[in-house]
Amino acid sequence: MEAQQRNWIDEPREIGLTLADVLRSSDVNRWQIVRTSRHQSVAEHTFNVMLIALDIADSMGIEDQPSIMKCALMHDLPEVLTGDVATPTKRVLGIGDRLEQIEALISYRGIKTQDYGDLIRHIVKMADLVEAAHFLHHFGIGPHAQSVLDQIIGRLNKFPEARAAFARALDATPTTIDGAYGAT
Repeated sequence: MEAQQRNWIDEPREIGLTLADVLRSSDVNRWQIVRTSRHQSVAEHTFNVMLIALDIADSMGIEDQPSIMKCALMHDLPEVLTGDVATPTKRVLGIGDRLEQIEALISYRGIKTQDYGDLIRHIVKMADLVEAAHFLHHFGIGPHAQSVLDQIIGRLNKFPEARAAFARALDATPTTIDGAYGAT
């Protein structure tokens, strides 16, 4: 008689990430199914999302920077265990909700994205879209990358704050050290 394999996923339990775990976010790749001219890690993406979320919150007059920063830093950390599963794959396999249930069990230092209110999570989601659009604008290659970028821009255009942050990110002239000191 064959023993039935145990399904650990159906036994939900809190999963606390360690420092070693979260440092692995530098090794988790994004954009597996979209061609880009360079690699982006979850760690790089997360850092950028945090900065964009602070920009969006500031433009909205929201001053709770610690909550915004913590929520943004946590938003993709579960991917050190799950990997960055592409949205179309989640949709076709019908696993989006299940993956969210698993990710909701994962914390670092007791912090979970779900611990924050709707407004904070919404700001982080807008920042996530802006960061993705910004990355693909600069590093996406080919028609598929352009199609994904167009879809992301379509989503972020529903939110004036996200549209404005994307415009600020694209329109800004980078500061140089000589420019900062007025050297000619």
